[in-house]
Amino acid sequence: MSASPLWDSATANADLALMQQPALLRFASDNFMEDLQKILQTAPPSLAELLARKESFRVRPSGAPADWSASLPQLKLYQPVHGHFYLVAASLVCRIAGLPDRTIDTANNERAGFVLRRYNPNDGSEMAWVNDPVNGKGWQSVAPRNGDYNYLANSEELLPMFPVNFKMHGHKRRLLVGLIPTSSRETYKAAPNLPPQEPMLAGDDVRLAKDPEGDTRLLELETKFTSQFRELKQMAQDEARPATFPGPALSSAETARRAAAREAQEKDVSRFMLLDLAEFISKNLPGLWNQISAGANLAGKGPEARVIQTLTTHHVEGSGTPTLRDALITALADWDKITLETDSPNPAPVLPYNLKRSDLNEAGLASLVGNLKDLLASQKSTPANKVPFASDLALPKLDTGGTALYRLRCVFQRPNCGPFQADLVSQPTQPFVLAPFFDFDAPARPIRISLPVDTSIAGLRKFNKNVGFMISDQLRGQLERATDLKKALDGNLASGEEFDLGTLCSFSIPIITICAMIVLMIFINLLNFVFWWIPILKICIPIGLLNKLKGS
Repeated sequence: MSASPLWDSATANADLALMQQPALLRFASDNFMEDLQKILQTAPPSLAELLARKESFRVRPSGAPADWSASLPQLKLYQPVHGHFYLVAASLVCRIAGLPDRTIDTANNERAGFVLRRYNPNDGSEMAWVNDPVNGKGWQSVAPRNGDYNYLANSEELLPMFPVNFKMHGHKRRLLVGLIPTSSRETYKAAPNLPPQEPMLAGDDVRLAKDPEGDTRLLELETKFTSQFRELKQMAQDEARPATFPGPALSSAETARRAAAREAQEKDVSRFMLLDLAEFISKNLPGLWNQISAGANLAGKGPEARVIQTLTTHHVEGSGTPTLRDALITALADWDKITLETDSPNPAPVLPYNLKRSDLNEAGLASLVGNLKDLLASQKSTPANKVPFASDLALPKLDTGGTALYRLRCVFQRPNCGPFQADLVSQPTQPFVLAPFFDFDAPARPIRISLPVDTSIAGLRKFNKNVGFMISDQLRGQLERATDLKKALDGNLASGEEFDLGTLCSFSIPIITICAMIVLMIFINLLNFVFWWIPILKICIPIGLLNKLKGS
């Protein structure tokens, strides 16, 4: 039945349907459980003030009257990110005089919970959220029994409810409540009936994008080493040319300081490039890595021999410096010093070399990468060798029927009471919609975003690339036309090779956040000349927060 503190108002209005309907409670605080207990201990009937109602927090439009408020067609439940939490509340009672609370015998496998149903107001039908052992989670149609849907579907997911004790009219009572998972809105919208198809990956290599069976390890090699090496080499060529737009003249000390800072960063990048290449070979081609680390010189003209020959004959910074082979061995052996995972507070720098001065030219790089690809092609790519893209998320489907409506039903299970004691399923709650993350009607919750403290390359590399961008084929082609910012500013755009494939790119959210803040501040300062909005936009307060490399 409905929550017992609400019975007085329901009986006063002679509303039998309200007596049998579980209640939806709305809280606007992170301490919602403490708030619930406080109300039940002091004034249980005031629980009616927490009933979820249609309410909008949309900003009043300019010119609208002061008492204006947005009208909502349906009850809308907001997410925890908006500062709102919702509980479904019900009382499990015995059908005898006084309606005493029914004790749940957990030792006899009895339990209480609630289920989420997708509701179709046109015909009153429901769909159950099931966790099928074969097809996974998704929505499944429920056939009516005796004109109602008050039964539990096979493999239907039962969400937990827990008891809260209180006193009312001098009698001990028990209320069952459950937290409604409003933040899972996108999961419920996706609702795949079948496991999601493996997405097509497309990177800089067009052949890989066109090949559904392409080995994603090639993309990993391209991303972590090949493209980075070419960028360093291109930087060396750019530095040798006279500047097209020379800036203001700098003092010799400032010029030296900037050159030293740039050199230190390029050396840091070079260390991680060597470490990534060493880890890539050791993980995907362990036989080749054993030959490299053992110092073997293979005879013959096979791809393994050619890779070892390339690594042995080329150096990190030209003659007199370690060979690429020795550098890879050192990088993998001293990975903890490179990634700063060592216990030493000030580890000695490892491999203080800049790969942009390496004697490995474009022909040698092409030979190295080509032979590695040949070796990879001789092995079948396993899931463990694939690039960890954020592709395990269910892809949302188009909501052609408008905003989805949901309602809840409470369930009491007593499996050991015999075959004639079916699960007890309550009447449904009032229908509601789940608000999206960005919603005009949602309240604005104060948000504090903490940017990474350690912004060194070693620190930022520790974050996973857990954000996936789905890019259509048309947008992908447009992005590829503007690959070089300098050329794009001059109006020189690439052709953008066309093929009917989109892209799923994975990014690291901390780096995206830093970039977003930098771009935001650049444009804010530019437009501040027009709007003069800096004083009302931000205020920066200094705090004692230091990089861990500088102390605590």
